[in-house]
Amino acid sequence: MGEPNDQRPAPRPLHEGVHLATNRCPFCHEDVAVEADAWVSCRSCQARHHPACWGEGGACSACGCDRRLSEADEPSLTAPTPRPDLARWGLGVGVAAAALGALGTLLSYQSTGSSLHVPFGPRVELGEPGLNALGMSLTAMVTLPLSLVGAGLGFADARANPAGRGRIALGLNVLYFGGMLALTIASF
Repeated sequence: MGEPNDQRPAPRPLHEGVHLATNRCPFCHEDVAVEADAWVSCRSCQARHHPACWGEGGACSACGCDRRLSEADEPSLTAPTPRPDLARWGLGVGVAAAALGALGTLLSYQSTGSSLHVPFGPRVELGEPGLNALGMSLTAMVTLPLSLVGAGLGFADARANPAGRGRIALGLNVLYFGGMLALTIASF
């Protein structure tokens, strides 16, 4: 019998620019230095994260657990506060502006024709109905800025979330603004 061959093959050299990483952040896929003062480890799977990556994701990017190994209350590690639903506010402002505009339009309605009084009969108005220019102007001064605010909120949400309700809020407010502006101009 011969002697066993104890020679092991030499490790292959790493290519230039390639390095071996044992601790990689599952959020950004960059190395997490164990020697660094600040890193966060998941309580469930022990995956190491950069503090900013944990804070942005709000939980472990590997397993979804939201508890860290060290539960220190550091403000940089807290999840960001959710932004308000701008589309909901834009729709609300649009509906409020439309309701105020409808009320103002009804209140500024006036008859431009003369009326015919039939004794013991109904009052018959002759002519076409019209809108009071002063009433429509006051209504427009209140509701048009509101619809612009609603359109701005809808536009901001549509840019942040293209598939969301922001486009509906933007469309509703722009449509109302155009219609109210046309009614106000036509009342003069």
